[in-house]
Amino acid sequence: MKYKLDFEFDYSFLLFGISCHDSSHRLCWYLNKELDLKLSMEGEHEVPQRSGKSRHVLYQHVAEDELQVWSLIANHSTDGPLIPELKQFDYLLKIEEGDHLNETDISNQIRSLSPVIACFPLDAAGLKHKDNLIFE
Repeated sequence: MKYKLDFEFDYSFLLFGISCHDSSHRLCWYLNKELDLKLSMEGEHEVPQRSGKSRHVLYQHVAEDELQVWSLIANHSTDGPLIPELKQFDYLLKIEEGDHLNETDISNQIRSLSPVIACFPLDAAGLKHKDNLIFE
């Protein structure tokens, strides 16, 4: 008898698409200042692609008192986008355990930053490549 392990990840995090032509470290500086965060570089998030792996710069902030994890990841790399259906966004901001946060307020705060062109809340559950948003 064979058993099949069926695992479904919970995609109940907040997700924002950000259009910004500045570098990732400059955007982090603005986000840290405006949202009172401490985003720091965690390295690269590797995603399997048909032609190998794509690597995307990843910054994270862990708010231990609120058990939140804020992750800013570059959507584009030389090997292609992290989430192909969201290729119009340069960066994606993922907030885990942010249930009590107001999406509209966060989106407006990010939009007010001078290098940001656009920022929109997104529904991760409806994305075809949503598994690429799972970081180790």
